[in-house]
This record gives sequence, C-alpha cells and structure tokens, in this order.
Amino acid sequence: MIVDLIQVFVDNIGPIFLVAGIGWLVGRYLEIDARQFGRVLFNVFSPALVFRALATSQISLNEFSLLFLTMASFVGIMTLVAALIARIQTSDKVERTGIMLTAICPNDGNLGLPIIDFAFGADVLARAVIIYIAATILNFTIGVYVASSGRNSARQALSHIFKIPVVYAVFAGFVVNILHITLPLPVERSVNLMAQATIPVMIILLGIQLAQAGSLKNLRLVATSVGLRLIVSPLIALGIALVLDLNATSLAAFVMQASMPVAVATTVFATEFNLNREQIVSSVVASTLFSPISLSLLILLLQR
Repeated sequence: MIVDLIQVFVDNIGPIFLVAGIGWLVGRYLEIDARQFGRVLFNVFSPALVFRALATSQISLNEFSLLFLTMASFVGIMTLVAALIARIQTSDKVERTGIMLTAICPNDGNLGLPIIDFAFGADVLARAVIIYIAATILNFTIGVYVASSGRNSARQALSHIFKIPVVYAVFAGFVVNILHITLPLPVERSVNLMAQATIPVMIILLGIQLAQAGSLKNLRLVATSVGLRLIVSPLIALGIALVLDLNATSLAAFVMQASMPVAVATTVFATEFNLNREQIVSSVVASTLFSPISLSLLILLLQR
C-alpha cells in the first residue's frame, strides 16, 4: 500500500510540484510581485483559457449540464457547511468570508487538470475540463460574491460579478460554440497562446506564493480550511456523485476536482476585495503541502 502511494505520487503529482518548485526559486531569489502577477492571471490568462475551452468543447449539452449541476450542487452544499463552521469558529466577518471562500474554490486548473491527465487519461480529463469550467464560472460568480461580501453589502457584492472578465469570456465562449463561429486566424492564435500559458502560469504563481508566504498565520482558521478542502470535500463530492448516479468516468473527474487544495485564485480575490490575505495565502500553502497525501490516496482508491 505504501509503495503504491509513493508510486502514485511520483508519477502523477511529482511533475506538477517540480514546476511549482521552479516558481518557488523565482519567488525566493527574484523580486517578483505575486499580487500583480496574480492580477494578470485573473484578468488576462484565466478568461482566455475559459473562452477557448468553451468555444472548442465537443461534449454534449446534456452531459455538460449534468456536470455543471453536479459542481453547482457541490459548491452550494460546501457554502452552507463552511458558513456554519465559520460562524462557530469566529465572529469576524472577514475571517468567516476567508473560510467560506477557501472551502468552495478547489484548485481545479493548475493542479486538477494535469494530475487527472497523468492519473486517469483522456476520457476522464475531458470531463475534468468541463468541471473546471463549471468551477471557474462558479468561482467567478458565487466566489466573487462571497469574497466581495466580506467588506461590502449584498448589492455591492453582486455588482462586482459583472466587473469580472471571466464572466464575459464564458458568455462569448458559449456563443462561439453554439453558433459555430470561426474566429479570424490572428484572434484564434492569440487566444490559444494565452490559454496554453494559463496552467503553467498558475503553477509558477503557486510556487512564488509558497516562497513568499513566510510562516503560516491564523493556524486555527487555516486548519479549518484545510480540513474542509481535503477531508470534507471528497466525502461530500462522493455523496453527490452517487446520488446523481454519475458513471465511473464522470465520478472520477468530479471527485478528484472537488478534492483539490485551495485555489490560487482565492489569493487574487483576497487582494481584489481587501480580505485577510495572510489567512487565505496560508490556507493555499497549507492545503497544497498536505494535498499530496490526500490526493495520492484518492487516486489509488479511484483507480482500483
């Protein structure tokens, strides 16, 4: 069992952490502003990746709808669970917002997609991409609402959703796909270049943040976020998958994506909406460092 777990880690998770290690070296020895780096990712690269994925998707609308419903159910349940636990943990609204945000935003892009590709192959990866798109839509709508509600009214928080480039990338991607629009070649190639860069940029940013995080802060709140992300999330995801009777391929894609550590995007949200950035960065770092254990075990179980 231990040997199998080590092999799973080396083959499927190790390569991603090697790239993150390069990001760590960049963050440790070069003067890189992770916040500005993250804002470029937030406003440029992520919209390009989402647009291309939606515009070129070959999965049927029915299957897309089911996978989106599955992810939306997961985010809804996790929001309620996290809100309840956060209220028990702290009376500070901003700290509660941080716990909720980290609970509903798994790192489906820069960790989820390459890990699933290595561990399960093309069929599961195709479903994982759709779940990533669903998660991105939910992160940049519900996630943005939750993040901005930390210091804003509900109405102000809702208005922030319509200022996010990814929202418009989702709409444009659907239009191009449904109407079978052919983009001009220079536009198509430009979008492809930015989309192809997104996941490596995310992994490098993760490494930079690991290097610049310093000591972990707010350990009690961070432990709550890690527990929600790496322990509670897989159990809830498995329950949802069984209730909705997902086939084995979709189940593997969904449960894996739902079980990823806290998304790098949450640190960008923290910067954009003036949350407790130390708390959220610490949650990203801690959940990422512990995730090889939980993800290796999960891969081994799902493969069997």
